[in-house]
Amino acid sequence: MIRFYLQKLVRDKVVKKCLDDEEVLHTEYRTLDKQEFRRELLHKVHEEADEIPLGDNQRDESLKELADLQEVVDALRQDFDFSKKQVQEEMARKKQDKGGFDKRHYIKYHDLDDDSKWMEVFRAQPEKYREETADSKERSRCAKISKGTYKHSKSSKLYEVIGLALETETEELLVIYRPLYENEYELFARPASMFTETIVLDGKSVPRFQKINSEIKM
Repeated sequence: MIRFYLQKLVRDKVVKKCLDDEEVLHTEYRTLDKQEFRRELLHKVHEEADEIPLGDNQRDESLKELADLQEVVDALRQDFDFSKKQVQEEMARKKQDKGGFDKRHYIKYHDLDDDSKWMEVFRAQPEKYREETADSKERSRCAKISKGTYKHSKSSKLYEVIGLALETETEELLVIYRPLYENEYELFARPASMFTETIVLDGKSVPRFQKINSEIKM
């Protein structure tokens, strides 16, 4: 006997079909209480939304998944005892106030004054709005280091970057790289902030390490 855990909300007729299936030896299930039901419906919203194909060449499948998503949303609406009219009226109010999504606008970030009223709003929801700090700026820059072959600008020696590492005591990002020339050490490690620094060479500012090929990003 092999057991698989589904641990998910299913449509009303699924359990009976499982019980009637001779190849299913046993189905363990229960009826959810109100709060559990709503929580699982929310999980189901994400599950169904993630399954919607985005390509124009999969319209039939997209329609099926959108129908599944609408079914879950309707179940949530009914459990909250909202009518379709109430939801439509709230949709119209929000559209009047903030508009729809026809223009496809996407905000990447805001730069705020230190005394901006929005500062408190955003900081109250860190899981939703990520605040940039000096550390996060550095991590973002260092995260762009990709695997491949690099040339040291001063020595012209070649190195292969094989990955990023975390110094667990200081949480500093390190670049792990291999010398592509005879050396007594197999690997080198350098702080990512130093690896990505610029240096002055012949009166010009150049990267300390210059990538000379392209491979997959880490």
